[in-house]
Amino acid sequence: MPTKRRNREKSTLNGRENVANGNTVLNSGSVHDHDDHRAVRVVNGDSNSKSLCSNSRPRPASWKTIAKATVLCCVAVYFLIPGLAPVVPLMSKQFLYLNIVKNPFSPSLQYPEQQNLTGARNLHIGTLPPDPSIRLGMWQILPQSLQNGGSIQDDSQFDEALGDGKPIILYLHGNAGSRAADHRLLLYRLLIGMDFHVVALDYRGFGDSSGWPSAEGVVDDAESSYRWVLERSKGAPIYVWGHSMGSGIGSAMVKRLCKSGLCPQGLILESPYSSMHDAMMNHPFTVPWRFVPGCLALISKAYEEEEAMFDSKENLLDVQCPVLIIHSEDDFVVPYKLGKRLYDYSVEHRAKSLPPVTFHSFGDAGFGHRHIVDAPDLPEVIRNFMK
Repeated sequence: MPTKRRNREKSTLNGRENVANGNTVLNSGSVHDHDDHRAVRVVNGDSNSKSLCSNSRPRPASWKTIAKATVLCCVAVYFLIPGLAPVVPLMSKQFLYLNIVKNPFSPSLQYPEQQNLTGARNLHIGTLPPDPSIRLGMWQILPQSLQNGGSIQDDSQFDEALGDGKPIILYLHGNAGSRAADHRLLLYRLLIGMDFHVVALDYRGFGDSSGWPSAEGVVDDAESSYRWVLERSKGAPIYVWGHSMGSGIGSAMVKRLCKSGLCPQGLILESPYSSMHDAMMNHPFTVPWRFVPGCLALISKAYEEEEAMFDSKENLLDVQCPVLIIHSEDDFVVPYKLGKRLYDYSVEHRAKSLPPVTFHSFGDAGFGHRHIVDAPDLPEVIRNFMK
């Protein structure tokens, strides 16, 4: 009996243990299951939040979309220009002069020697008529023969040197950049190597010259620099050299000088146009406007002052000194036909009593608009003109 009771109690205890163990297992399992479900819910919550974030964040535009938008904006602006040009003079003038286009890596104009120019000085002069707000930056570069020995150093010596009888070239550059542009530096070196004096001007608003360009203003600046040279030349021959836009400025200035009895020895026009109107009509930038009625008329209206002032074919009718026109057949900025048109008009309409106009073609040799300076026969062409 006691044994049976002990066995019964033992079995009861085992049952309770098993129940207890089972509860433990069950409780443990339920706890783990609860944690697993919670972990799953957390993970799923993170996944959902990530998907929500990714859905709310804007997808970056592809390069194709950006390229298309850029092209469309450029096209829209391009075709808005003719309409805006007559009513926004500052914008339209900038397309012509491009004086804010500067080389940020170019050394200071104050130190010509940093441009590998020897025997040069930087100076500033006033303009005529006098305007205290305008100061014009210029370089005076000595002929090679005067640089040997380096005896000319101060300003008074530079002034005196201009009167030594050697030819003086007053260089009038085209639009954009300054007197320190690479192709202009090449020409200075060529000319001083031919033993000429060179005076290179930056019009108002260009380079380190103050002010803002206008048709009347840049011609005034060219005349101011010419008169400055004339005062120091002691009768030495002065030649005006105008390139591209500078050819229109030069023809207008020399016409004015000749009417005042101050005609230079000669006028050299490099890559010139017959008129500003012709130049605009034939410039590559304006090609699409030719197919849109009224566009070129609006552009022309914006440049009425420049068209009247820089009309080279009309200006040359009153130029009383010899004129040399040089042009390259592969010039795609100012087409060769415009230089030839200027020459043909001058031959036909200039008074027979005036000195001749000479035309020299540099063919299709890759010199383009800026690099006639590289032509091997350029020095000979210049010397023949000066005889």
